[in-house]
Amino acid sequence: MVSLQKKMNKGYFFFIVILFLFSCENNHRQTIDETEKCVDTIPIHYAEGFAITANEQYVSVKVFNAWDNKESEQIYYLVKDSMIKTPDEKHTIIIPLQTIAVTFCTHIPFVEKLGYIDVIKAVCSPHLIYNSYLRQRYEQKEILSLGDAFNLNIENIILCKPSAIVVTAYDGQDDMRKRLENYGINVLIDNEWREKTALGRAEWIKFFAAFFDCLPFADSLFNDIETKYLSAQQLAQSYKTRPFVMPGGNYRGTWYVPGGHTYMANLFKDATAAYYYVNDNSTESLPLNFEKALEVFANADIWLNAPACTKEELLNADERHVLFKAFKNNEIYAFKKRINKDGANDFWETAVVEPHLILHDMIWAVHQEEKDKGIYQPKYLIKVE
Repeated sequence: MVSLQKKMNKGYFFFIVILFLFSCENNHRQTIDETEKCVDTIPIHYAEGFAITANEQYVSVKVFNAWDNKESEQIYYLVKDSMIKTPDEKHTIIIPLQTIAVTFCTHIPFVEKLGYIDVIKAVCSPHLIYNSYLRQRYEQKEILSLGDAFNLNIENIILCKPSAIVVTAYDGQDDMRKRLENYGINVLIDNEWREKTALGRAEWIKFFAAFFDCLPFADSLFNDIETKYLSAQQLAQSYKTRPFVMPGGNYRGTWYVPGGHTYMANLFKDATAAYYYVNDNSTESLPLNFEKALEVFANADIWLNAPACTKEELLNADERHVLFKAFKNNEIYAFKKRINKDGANDFWETAVVEPHLILHDMIWAVHQEEKDKGIYQPKYLIKVE
């Protein structure tokens, strides 16, 4: 699969400027050296966490700070010839990558969709991976376990010797990244989880594609995803109802709900569902106690993303769940349709590159008219009964 993809993308690196004829604005320049000539800025339409620029000798990929998109977190310089000089030798990477290690499940579908899943040589928490092919390779000892993403097994990383390891810029990870770089391992920062829209998260496929030298292929893949998402959005807008949705559930005494500027809240909006915190400015989850959740969502029409597969489980977790209108009316849905025997949930994996299906699943749950058609079968959602 890898060799086929490489053949398909042979020469793409030098034709980026032909395929993407967009102006290079000064505020999007990717080079540290202001004298470096910028040839073309690769269009990124929804994602806010990274930018890509093609220069005469290399491609630069800038990852912005996860908490402040005005600040640069890291800039990578991608070359096909090790003799090419760049503004930062330490972060110059020869592409396409030959092997990689991934630390979170959400990294996997990007690599798989690009056709490079065979280059994954190490993973974190293999029991949490849904992808059956990777699980099989792990069981056959073709893939190493790196332990927990927050407590990486450095020895196994060195043993694996990947061309790069993909990490996420959570708080407190800087020391780990520096340590890996000191061992000569390229550390790629994937912050798709911070995007405010589902399409923004999916567009990180272009970030991964840059390191595999297949940007045009990724662009075509994303265009298809975008077209399908916008089509689902139009479908939702064709329905006149605006059901009131309640997300999440009680976890150890706290009910977490999406802030108004999160990708999940924007999915509610695109599904034409009413959401209490739609005007909230938070980009993170909001912690509520049970009493506040009941006050806000007691009369919600639909319970989305419930933390259980059955009503019995919900009652066992907290008998007060019966107080919600959605519970009484049997309008409860959970993203638990694709869970394997070990409890790995594909919603936290493949769904990141299938925002159109997440949206359509929501439309099916929220709008009775869509159910009445009897045509669409949700991929990730189940009705909790």
